[in-house]
Amino acid sequence: NPETAAKLGIADGDRIEVESPFGKLVTRAKVWPGVHPEVVSMPFGLGHKAYGKVAKDKGVNPNDITGVAYDHLSGHSCYFNTRVRVRKV
Repeated sequence: NPETAAKLGIADGDRIEVESPFGKLVTRAKVWPGVHPEVVSMPFGLGHKAYGKVAKDKGVNPNDITGVAYDHLSGHSCYFNTRVRVRKV
């Protein structure tokens, strides 16, 4: 979110660190007004460690810093449950 990014001194394209209790990732910020001010959004399915020279070591995978939790009613995996800290690198 542009307002949150401005408070953190982050501009579109800046290198940022996203850290959770499970680890940290370094990536580039994409500042976009469609994201809630208290949310960090990262696409799943990117950030490969293999798959040949074209995909290897490209991007980051949010699964690396996401906690494991299950919904107590359905038993399904909970998403959107990991708190993170974001800072400019």
